[in-house]
Amino acid sequence: MKRGIALLLAAALALLLCGCEKESAATLQIGETAFSEGVYAYVLHQVLRNADENATREELQQKAAEECAVYAALEARLQTEGIKLSAPHKSEAAARTRGLWQFFSAHYRALGVEKPDLTRLMTWEAAKKALTEHIYGEGGKHEVSESKLKTLFTETYAGYLGFSEELTKANARGETAPLSETEQAALRKALGELQQRAQKGESLNSLYREYSKSKGLPVTTDLEVTVIRQGDPTVRGDFFEKVHGLKTNETAVLEDGTRLVLLQKIDLLEEDAPYFAAARDDVLLAEKLPAVEKELREQADASGAVFDEAVCSRIFARIRNARQEA
Repeated sequence: MKRGIALLLAAALALLLCGCEKESAATLQIGETAFSEGVYAYVLHQVLRNADENATREELQQKAAEECAVYAALEARLQTEGIKLSAPHKSEAAARTRGLWQFFSAHYRALGVEKPDLTRLMTWEAAKKALTEHIYGEGGKHEVSESKLKTLFTETYAGYLGFSEELTKANARGETAPLSETEQAALRKALGELQQRAQKGESLNSLYREYSKSKGLPVTTDLEVTVIRQGDPTVRGDFFEKVHGLKTNETAVLEDGTRLVLLQKIDLLEEDAPYFAAARDDVLLAEKLPAVEKELREQADASGAVFDEAVCSRIFARIRNARQEA
């Protein structure tokens, strides 16, 4: 008897604890998909960020329903295709949720978005990728060939061996300031001379060790290959285009923002190179995910959306207030 009571108490405690992390109540229903208050609030907030300032509440509410309908279409498509998210896709959704919640939880809670709501949204984003891979990946109905993916890879990625020097330094106040013209000229001359030697056949690793030793910085490891992608916001200016335009094994001294880089371009598709395999899924998604998102929007139907008007009105007022206070 005591054991039975203990088990009941444990179960009740577990339910209580789980209740702290449950999604907020349903606010919108589209087909078979119910949207919690927090999920709807998140979508409405995104709509408001891009809306015309003269748009009415009814127009904004309808636009939010249309955005939610895309997720409803996604769920229906996943069910039709029999797609279940893989462990990597689930891990990706969980990691994105953790990252966003760690830094923006106060912002989300002010909107009425709880962590489980955010988890559901990030899971849907991962599901779009799963659907894309199901259709266009290996064995898919419209599989993109390996040769096509490799062509896309070589068009949008570039790799090099190299090392860099900063064109800035900390001034007396601890602020970052550009090097003087004399200092910059000296750096360009030094790296330029090394680049000429590398182009004549000397090993870039050997030149790197020599240069580091001359500055009192002994190096015991070889340079590692750096792979950059077109459109990557961390790659500054026209650095990608200049590296991509080099021939294999060609050397150059190029600027990447405040860095001066001595580099030698490498062939990312050389035999046994791991670079294409590592980027394969990203290449496929960059090419085909937009097409899948477009198709889902075409399939989305918000005409039968059922709202909880009282809750929607409350959400709208809460988001308006949060945006005014921000």
